[in-house]
Amino acid sequence: MRSFLLGLLLLVWGCGGPPCRLQEDCPIGYYCILDVPTAGRAQGSCVRDCTVSADCEQPESNASRAICTNEGRCRVQSRPPRLRVLEPEVDAIYPEGTRRIRVSGEVQSAADRIVVRANSRMREGCGGGGQRTLTLDNPTPGEFSVLPFVIDDLVVDPGLHTLDVSASVDGSEQRSVIDFEVPCPGCAQITITRPSSSESAPGLELGALAGNVTPLVRSAVWRIHGPRGALFDGRLPINSDSAFYLERLPLFPGQNRVEVVVTGVGSGLGESRCSTLVFSGVGFEKGYRMLLSWDSAADLDLHLVGPAGRYGDLASSLSARSPQPLFGGLVVDDSDGYGPETLALEDPADGVWGLVVEPVFDAGGQGASAFLRLLHEGGLVTGAVGPQYVSADRGELWVVGTLTKNGNTVTFAPVNQVISANLPPTTPPELWPVLY
Repeated sequence: MRSFLLGLLLLVWGCGGPPCRLQEDCPIGYYCILDVPTAGRAQGSCVRDCTVSADCEQPESNASRAICTNEGRCRVQSRPPRLRVLEPEVDAIYPEGTRRIRVSGEVQSAADRIVVRANSRMREGCGGGGQRTLTLDNPTPGEFSVLPFVIDDLVVDPGLHTLDVSASVDGSEQRSVIDFEVPCPGCAQITITRPSSSESAPGLELGALAGNVTPLVRSAVWRIHGPRGALFDGRLPINSDSAFYLERLPLFPGQNRVEVVVTGVGSGLGESRCSTLVFSGVGFEKGYRMLLSWDSAADLDLHLVGPAGRYGDLASSLSARSPQPLFGGLVVDDSDGYGPETLALEDPADGVWGLVVEPVFDAGGQGASAFLRLLHEGGLVTGAVGPQYVSADRGELWVVGTLTKNGNTVTFAPVNQVISANLPPTTPPELWPVLY
C-alpha cells in the first residue's frame, strides 16, 4: 500500500519527487536529496538520475559498465569475467586414494587483474582442505583476453564433493559448481563435530577435537598440517560409543588443516579421512616452543637447560620445578597424563641448549613412552623425537639432545641416553653427550 501511495504522489509532484528526510521515505528507483536550511529542520526531495542502464553514460573501457541502481543512480562496475572450468569434469570419479586434485580452466576478461578461487566442500562434518586462490594478470588491460589457469594440489577427502570455482573482478563474480567423487568402498564414516569448519583458536592450541566414527574402531590418527608443510600427528582413541575426544592439540601459527584418518576398514585401500580448517590466533611465533607428549596417565616433566647451565639448577634450567630461570620462559605443566607439556622461550640466546625428560611418577605401575616436538619461529626444527620409554619407578631420566642456536639457525643433535635419576647430568649442554 505504501508503494502504491508513493507512486500516486510522484504523479502529483512531477519530476521533483515527493519530500523526504530519509532514504526510506523514497520509493524504489529514487534517492533522497536534502536541502539544509539556515534554520529549522532539513527538508529534501526524492530524485533519480536514471530509470534503466541505457540512461547512463557508458565508460570507454570494456572492463567495466554503467548500470542503473535500485536508487536511480548511475554506477560504474566491473564486468564479471567469463569462467570455463575444464577439469575436473562434471560428475568425475577419481581413483580411490586420491588426496589432491588439479583444477584448470580459463577466464575471459578485459580487467587488468582477475582473482580465481577454488574450494571443495563435502558432507557435513568435514570442512575440506581449504580454499586455493590464484591471481591472473591481463597482458592487455582494457581488451578482452582469454587467460588460462591451473590450481594444483587442491586437498580432497574420500567421498562426494562439490567444487566451487569463482572468477572475480572488484566484486563482480562468476561461479561454476561441479560435483565429483573420490570413492572409498566400505570405508569408515568420520564426522568432526569440534572444531567447526574455519574455526579460530585464541592461541597455539586447539581446545578439543571431537566427533565419531562408524563402524566402531579402536583408534584413529589425528594430524595437523601447518601452512609451511610441517606436521603434528598422534594416536586418537575411540570409545565404545564410536566417539573421540582429545584436548589441547598443538597448532602452527596461521592456517591449520586438522585431519582424522581411519585405516583398515573397507574393501579397497581402506583409508578414510575427514578434514577441517582451524586458524590460530597467533600469526607469527617467536623463539622456541617444545611440546612433550606421552601415552599414559603418568606425570612427565620437560627440562630446558640453558647455555653453560646445569640440569635442575633453578637459575639456568626451565621446567615445572624451576619455572623462573634467569633467561625467562614459560611452562604449561601437565600432571595428569598424556600431555602436551609446553615450554616456550620467546628470545633464546645463541648457544647450546639441553633437553631432558624426567618421569615424576608412574601411573598404574607403568611408565610412559614419551616423544618431543621442537619448534623455532613457528617451524619444526626436526621431526618428532622418540618415542622413548621412561619410568619413575625405575629411577630414570631421558637425556634427549641439544639445540644449537646461531642467529636465525637452530639445529638439533640427539643424545638419546636413558640414565639413572640418581646420577643426573652435571655438565653444561655444550659438553653433551659427555654427561659427567
